Amino acid sequence: MKSDEVFIKHILDEIGFLKTYCRNLELEDLMKNEILKRAFPRSIEIIGEAS
Repeated sequence: MKSDEVFIKHILDEIGFLKTYCRNLELEDLMKNEILKRAFPRSIEIIGEAS
């Protein structure tokens, strides 16, 4: 079983990723970027699994 600190680190890492790549991003830009369209839901999934 992983410690709470490991789960919290996963959550904070994904929040950092989302904040970095969401900054100044318009919805239209997101919809044109296939990598981000796949990465954002995965980050949210990781946050949910680590919670």
